[in-house]
Amino acid sequence: MDYTEFLKFFIGLFAIINPCGILPVFIDFTTDMDNHERLKLNLVTNITVVVILFGALFFGTSVLSWFGISLSSFRIAGGILIAMMAYSMLKGNLKGDIGNNADSAVAYAIVPLALPLLAGPGAISSIIAYSVDYPALSSKIELIMAILAFFVVSFFTFLSANFIYKILHNVGISVITRIMGLILMSLAVEIFVGGLKEEFPLIGG
Repeated sequence: MDYTEFLKFFIGLFAIINPCGILPVFIDFTTDMDNHERLKLNLVTNITVVVILFGALFFGTSVLSWFGISLSSFRIAGGILIAMMAYSMLKGNLKGDIGNNADSAVAYAIVPLALPLLAGPGAISSIIAYSVDYPALSSKIELIMAILAFFVVSFFTFLSANFIYKILHNVGISVITRIMGLILMSLAVEIFVGGLKEEFPLIGG
């Protein structure tokens, strides 16, 4: 996997998880928290996301095999799912089932922030697809680096959430979400077409 593919994976991962689009939710959750609680929420959220993505990277294909699901079928389904998420982002809708039953920062960090708002089905599908496309150990290391790079960017994005939100307001975040949605839609088409070519070789010529 060369630098271009690494960059494409990182941008695609950032687009599909879209921490900027989750900023309003994060700010809403942390309005009544002090700096220590807000930092704790930030750390636990992003660490949980990394654990989920690592799990998809190393065990995703094994889970598919256990259920008897072919990679091509998973690519097609994943492409459709990612496209649906991208379409929602292009419309400016922030998806997620936000609950108010948690009474601690850790509970908020794990559900719903980390799962399903950040590390949702679309992100997991993308990780598995890339892990199969680049099975070599060196590529796995680069994928790990991309996930860790995302962790750093996401962490500092949430760390500066209030400052960013004051600058962008709802309009700015809406624009970013739509741009990410366009990038994500392109990624979805690529994954979907790749699955079709694998499932129906004649399509690829």
